[in-house]
Amino acid sequence: MKVVFLLLVVGIQVVVCRIKPSDIVKEANRHINTTKWSVASNYGTGKGTNKCNQFVYDVLKKVGTDPPKRRWFIYSPIGAGEWGNPNSSYLKKKKCWENCKGSWRSGDVISDSVHVAIITDNKRTTSARHDKVVQNDWGFRSKGTGAKSSIKACWRYKYSC
Repeated sequence: MKVVFLLLVVGIQVVVCRIKPSDIVKEANRHINTTKWSVASNYGTGKGTNKCNQFVYDVLKKVGTDPPKRRWFIYSPIGAGEWGNPNSSYLKKKKCWENCKGSWRSGDVISDSVHVAIITDNKRTTSARHDKVVQNDWGFRSKGTGAKSSIKACWRYKYSC
């Protein structure tokens, strides 16, 4: 018995996907005014919970980064407290995340350990608030809630990963 293998190569295209800060910004801003991550939503951790961390995780995951989570086997994004920890073991384990050095840039993730947001423009962030996703000056305010001085950590995705 003779076996013949025929290999037909039609064409193979290798696509290298490079994530850019603008990809994160576009994806975050695409959700402005949506209520999927509101306290009233059943999504993720359910009704009655803040979901700013889930918004950040979902945006980052959608564009192809590998955002940190607490457990590998279930949906468990790290919280604002971890994003606000400059020594977070969850983020340091991920080789593609680093503390921001110098000035903050679009696509960076900032946190005061209570809330977390994505920088999406000059002195603007996009985040899930209690009622909807908003773009505002949180993290850049001169005083009060969301003041720049209250931000404990800034994390940047290493786009070369």
